Amino acid sequence: MKLIISIVTWNNENQIDALITSLKAQRLNCESKIVICDNASTDKTREKIKEYDNVTLITNRENIGFGKAHNKVMKLYDADYYFILNPDCTTKDKFCIQRLLDFATYDEDLWIVGPKILNQDDTIQWSVRSFPNFIAAIGRSPKFEKLFINNPQYRKYLMLDFNHKEIFYPDWLSGAALLVKNNVINEIGGFDERYFMYVEDMDLCREVHMRGKKIAYYPEAVLYHTIGTSSDKNKPACIKAHHKSMYLYYMKYANTFQKIFCKPFIKLGIYLRMRSLLKTLDKN
Repeated sequence: MKLIISIVTWNNENQIDALITSLKAQRLNCESKIVICDNASTDKTREKIKEYDNVTLITNRENIGFGKAHNKVMKLYDADYYFILNPDCTTKDKFCIQRLLDFATYDEDLWIVGPKILNQDDTIQWSVRSFPNFIAAIGRSPKFEKLFINNPQYRKYLMLDFNHKEIFYPDWLSGAALLVKNNVINEIGGFDERYFMYVEDMDLCREVHMRGKKIAYYPEAVLYHTIGTSSDKNKPACIKAHHKSMYLYYMKYANTFQKIFCKPFIKLGIYLRMRSLLKTLDKN
C-alpha cells in the first residue's frame, strides 16, 4: 500500500514546522511520502520546508486555490490513499494516520475517512456536518443565529447534538483532515476546482454519496487543528470567497424547481450572512 500525505500551504511559516515534525513521528505500516504544494507564499514557508529531508515541495507561481492544489498533488503522485491535511494541523498520536488507514481498508466502499478534530484547548471542533438547507444558510449569520439555534434543521446541519465519541457515517466532513481513497481522484476527478476555497470538502463528499459510496468519522484517530490561520490573513476576502462557494454549491445541486423559484431566496440568505459577517468584522 502507498500513501501520499498532501498539504497545501499559503504563508504558513508559523505552522509548518510543528506539522512536519508530527508527521515524521508517525508510525506507518506502508510506503508513504509527504508532498507539500505551496500556493505562492511570500513569507518563509518554502525555505522552512526545504530544511526537511524526504519532503517534496511543489511551488506554484500564484495561489491556485485549495482544491486545485490538492488535485495537482493527487494527479502527479499515484497512491492507494491520500491524506488531505491542513498546514495548521498537528497530532500527538503517533498512530493517528495508521488508525485511519486500518479502518478505511476494512470496507472497500469507504472512500473518505476523517479523524476526531480538536481545538488547541482540547474541545471538540465541529468537523462532522449534515448537508445544509435554506435555514442553515440564513441561520449561520450572526444576526440570525440566536433565532435559529434551537431549530431542528439548523442543529442537524451543525450536528450540535452528535456524540463525537462514536463511529458515524455523516453527510460530510471537514477538509482539514481527510483520508481519501484513490477512487476519489480516478473516478470523481478530485475536488471541484471551481471552488477557490471553502465548500469543496462538502462538495466532494456529496459526489462520493452520489456514487453510493461511504464517508466515515473515526474518533479513534485524533488530531488538532487551529482554525483561521489562513482566513485571518485577509478576512474580508475569505468571507467573500466562502459565500461565493456556498452559492456555487447550491446552484450546482439545485433541481429545476429550486433554480427557478428558490434561487432568489437562497441568494438573499447567503448575501445576508456575508453582509452580517462583514459588518461584524468592521466593528471589531
